[in-house]
Amino acid sequence: MKRIYILTVPLLSILLSGFITSNWSTTPAGVYGYDGTLLQLNEDGSFEFIHECADQHASGSWTADGKKVTLNTEIGSTEIPSKWKLDEHCPCLRSEMKKLEILRLCQDR
Repeated sequence: MKRIYILTVPLLSILLSGFITSNWSTTPAGVYGYDGTLLQLNEDGSFEFIHECADQHASGSWTADGKKVTLNTEIGSTEIPSKWKLDEHCPCLRSEMKKLEILRLCQDR
């Protein structure tokens, strides 16, 4: 009996894992932030980016294509990273600001 249980539980968990989905991977809208930097993606397709330390503020519209999020800033807004990627394992967005500088913002859940 133990042998059947030991074989069944791992197999069942593998099969059921395909049915479990997380909201953040399909809907990137939400508030992401870290250490004075805030990115709010609204359901209506607008966004707001605030970086308190660098005194940066930008707003505009955003689009998502799979795991990629693109920010389109309004004229006159501060220049910010426009290409972001959704993290596969947690509700975070990541962007390469310069060659070696990476900005990673996560949702607080």
